[in-house]
Amino acid sequence: MILSLLSTAALCGATASLLEAPPLQGARATAQQGDALLANERVAFVLSDPSHPSSFPTGGQLIDAGWLVDPWDQLDGLGVWLEGERAPTYSAIQLDEGDNSATVTLTGEDPAHPGLTVETTYRLGGEDTWLDLTTTVRSDAPSLIPGYALGDTAGWGSCDPWVPGYGEARGATGSQWMGCTGLITSFALGGLAGERLEATHVGAWSRLTGVVADLPPGGELRWSRRLALGGLDVASALRGLPLDPEAGQVELTATLSDGWPASGAQITVYGEQDRPWLLLEADAWGQASASLPAGQWMLVSSAWGQLPQRYPLSLAPGQILSVPLALTPAPDAPPSGDSLSLVQRPLSHIPALVRPGDALPIEVDGEASAWEVSLVRGAHRVPVTVTSTEPGLLRCLTPEVPWWGLYDLEVRADGTADQVSHAVQVVEAFPRSFTFAHITDSHLPTHDFSSYGPWTGDTTEVLDLEEVLADLAILHPDLILHTGDLVNEGELEDYLLGRAHTSALEALRTVDLPVFVVAGNHDLGGWPTTYPPQGTARVTWQRFFGWRDRPTQDYAFDYGPIHFAGLEAWVSYDDLLPEVYGETSFTAAQLAWLRRDLESTDAEGVVLFYHYDFSHQLDLDALGADLALWGHIHSSGGQLDHPPYDLATGATCDNARTYRLIEVVDGVIQPTSPLSAGPGGRTLRVSYEPDNLGGSPQVVARVTNEHRRRFPSARLEIRMPSGGPWELRGGTLLQVDDDGERALLEVQVDLAAGQTTEVVVRGPGAPEEDSAEPTDTGHPTQDQPEPGCGCVSAPAAAPTLLPLALGWRWRRRRGARRGVGPEGTPLQSAR
Repeated sequence: MILSLLSTAALCGATASLLEAPPLQGARATAQQGDALLANERVAFVLSDPSHPSSFPTGGQLIDAGWLVDPWDQLDGLGVWLEGERAPTYSAIQLDEGDNSATVTLTGEDPAHPGLTVETTYRLGGEDTWLDLTTTVRSDAPSLIPGYALGDTAGWGSCDPWVPGYGEARGATGSQWMGCTGLITSFALGGLAGERLEATHVGAWSRLTGVVADLPPGGELRWSRRLALGGLDVASALRGLPLDPEAGQVELTATLSDGWPASGAQITVYGEQDRPWLLLEADAWGQASASLPAGQWMLVSSAWGQLPQRYPLSLAPGQILSVPLALTPAPDAPPSGDSLSLVQRPLSHIPALVRPGDALPIEVDGEASAWEVSLVRGAHRVPVTVTSTEPGLLRCLTPEVPWWGLYDLEVRADGTADQVSHAVQVVEAFPRSFTFAHITDSHLPTHDFSSYGPWTGDTTEVLDLEEVLADLAILHPDLILHTGDLVNEGELEDYLLGRAHTSALEALRTVDLPVFVVAGNHDLGGWPTTYPPQGTARVTWQRFFGWRDRPTQDYAFDYGPIHFAGLEAWVSYDDLLPEVYGETSFTAAQLAWLRRDLESTDAEGVVLFYHYDFSHQLDLDALGADLALWGHIHSSGGQLDHPPYDLATGATCDNARTYRLIEVVDGVIQPTSPLSAGPGGRTLRVSYEPDNLGGSPQVVARVTNEHRRRFPSARLEIRMPSGGPWELRGGTLLQVDDDGERALLEVQVDLAAGQTTEVVVRGPGAPEEDSAEPTDTGHPTQDQPEPGCGCVSAPAAAPTLLPLALGWRWRRRRGARRGVGPEGTPLQSAR
């Protein structure tokens, strides 16, 4: 039956016709009635009518391409460009059919040189899975045109671009071919003469140069190339290109430990310097093959539930090499991270901010006849009164607590227990003046992608984030906002045992402060070059960070006089349900939620935080926002002179270690310039003598502040033997937790700019100390300064913020707000 169908396909040949109905589906499919269709029984290509610009500035370009068996278009298109990076202006289109092939020819001119005619022919064979393109430029100009260039602009759409030896296409490269991989189709583009393609890549678009030569009067330039379709890997598309005839051939067979074929196993071929050269995917029989230039190669195989395996090989010209790939099951290693189970909110990254006696709602997944709720911190377990229950919700009252700070939440129901770390922050009062911090773009555990080279378990970015959090632990803002790209590849929790989400949770727990996280494109977007299926990134995020019963994760909360609203923002790299989640930035449902939320608040100040406004949908003036905080561009920018402040903060990753502090002074928001924890070590650091483990009756803490800012409300937690009383020099005692074995003292310290501050804590049995300085003894002071880190700039570095100095509360700002970086430089969107 299969042979009969193939024979029919061969007899039918290729056809060229004007389009009546789009042959391909998907968000990338932009075909309209009247466009030209080239198709056979296997593939379809759509060329836009000259009057149909689509994603290109002029019509007459390739706009849709794909398989007919799974008719989904993932390509933005392929368009001709001419010298000076302009598109030809086509005016006529002609369709022709031969014995077993069909062509579409477009003719027009170079709009900058009326004496130049441009003709592009697209040819499809009856059995081919590729399209041959030839562009010819003929000159009737009166004089020579030196260095005339001819090439293509490729829009890779929802596919990941690849260049041999580079992996995902970045920067300027040269190669015999380019390719891209998607969830359904891969593409390969190469010159028919085997020439190298010089290309520049920006995001999902590539500019390829095919021919550069002088064009004399009466002369012509011609460039022929081929766009081939393949399956889910680049190698299958490359079979349609005329590549190096001296290459060797690698035949691969992947099997599981039980002898069954490893269907769908992914094999990445690495060349020099561990650069990826090619992607392969095993068929239903576990087989794959590829032509490779002679030389040394490294193959890395991976499959769901299997350990990655490395296979070095040496290939000679013309050699055919058979390589068996025996995969090994991964050990049973469930994630150590706390994935969601019973408690759905509050969570580690969306904690509750409450005072004793406040309502504490707890969203749960499940029903029970009896509920037990506790707040847990160290040796303290504080019972929580459940006042009422309803499906999915427990209504509780916040109890009195022995320590103002962050608690784990434990919920028990009919023998089932769930403990969520750092879920409830209990405060004595909500202050009118406080400090909060902004961090973004952690890209945990490493900023390298699994497709860049053999997976090494690198955790470089975890260290960067931990250094930033260590600084913030000293500066002690009331809360921290993280605006996304928490992890680098949202699919690498279980795949390759990357444990990205586990690393993220463990890193966030290193700071004893409430952290609020919103998701970014790397957290949710998915990556077609990574083996896990469509939607894995979002499902994994919901598994660890919630919520599976809501399309997007948006939330709001109040702290003192300020209202905070966090939005999920992403880019759909894997085309996962764009009608539900959107393709970029925010959906209509999210924007409607935001408007309702902001209309219902009577807070004195409004702060929005999100990863990036990809589609420029948020108008801060219209929304009444005082401050927007975001990341994505991995650099800091915006203006600090008056609200609404629209501020990007640089990344924590790549050794940048950036963070920003925002002051709220009597309800007025005052952002400050970003800080860095320092590339070679923390710019803010503390040392203890002899140690800070609670065994010594005297501890000396030395805090070095290399910033040019004073921090009058920094905090230290110092451990001492139990019992007291304690004497304190160099700081103010705020609270004590003495459990009978060890005492924990929270000390407020005034850190001068560019200096080292010494704090001495002495308990019973400490050696005698001669000191004329006053000491703080016994118990926390009753006359404490306002909470918050109280970030103050040294005079030499003080920013000029006249509106804030005058106490103005601007709720609107007129004119343009986006696009201003430091000293007026433009903000870039490139991450």
